[in-house]
Amino acid sequence: MFFKRKFKPSELKANPDWQPPDDLVFQYLLQEAATGGVPVYFAAVPLASLVRFAPTFAPEKTEDGEAPVLQIMQQWREGKTTNMWVYPRGDMFVVADDYFTLAAAERGKPDFVPCWVLGEVKNKSAEQVQRPMEQKSIAKMLGLA
Repeated sequence: MFFKRKFKPSELKANPDWQPPDDLVFQYLLQEAATGGVPVYFAAVPLASLVRFAPTFAPEKTEDGEAPVLQIMQQWREGKTTNMWVYPRGDMFVVADDYFTLAAAERGKPDFVPCWVLGEVKNKSAEQVQRPMEQKSIAKMLGLA
């Protein structure tokens, strides 16, 4: 059953098992995006085209890992979407940090998931690809402005 009330981030116990493995490519691309070196696009990415950077890393299966997934799903039902940060790799898009959001999508099984794509979107399966975001907007989204 879904949670009836919303949880504040401070109410969710931080579990050290939730710390994703370091993806140096993702970290580099995010840093470059923050400084204007890499464009960031919005795209609706097919769920089937999303892959975990660490295939066996599943924080949603750890103690208390269900709560964030259910909260994200509830927010989606209320029309508040959460875009994942991904980067293209061949025909796929790598999720390196938004594992709870990915777990919610895997459970809900939408055809497409809203994503911020770090770098050019060459994969033809992505839809609604928008022009690159302005640098000011990227910095604001990352909490740098």
